[in-house]
Amino acid sequence: MVNCGRASMIRHLNVLSTDRLPPLVDRNEFQFASFLIDVAAIRIPWFIMELDRILIKDLRLRGILGINPEERVNEQEILVNAVLWADTRPAAASDDIDDAVNYRTITKELIAHIRQGKPMLVERLVQELVDICCAMEPRIKKVEMTVEKPGALRHARSVGIHISRSLPEEE
Repeated sequence: MVNCGRASMIRHLNVLSTDRLPPLVDRNEFQFASFLIDVAAIRIPWFIMELDRILIKDLRLRGILGINPEERVNEQEILVNAVLWADTRPAAASDDIDDAVNYRTITKELIAHIRQGKPMLVERLVQELVDICCAMEPRIKKVEMTVEKPGALRHARSVGIHISRSLPEEE
């Protein structure tokens, strides 16, 4: 198993020396890059750390969404795609659901909200869905979400809004 943690990266860099660099590599650039990585090893904020992506693709539901009178009465198709950014390494190491982002629970909550809510604007719905993801799971550090209304525009397969929201770094 490959160890990709910060400590192993620093150990790997510390064994490197500028004497072993190929002739085309600028020794000053290498030393500067090593310094940056050594400094970053003290504390890497989550927004720099490599995060994994949990995908929820093509969640299709019917719900009330829109400003036109018929849209306020008749349910229409709503298509949701989400990318939840989180560090999944603890769950991978433990193989324990308690260490994982429970995307099934999050998806159930998104479905319930779409079925019960009746927002006027797609912009409102997509922000509410992102807020649900962030509120339910503290391990999620960033959410990208697309909400579409297929068939809402003539001559277009779909119209929608895509947003990306990052949570502030924890101190």
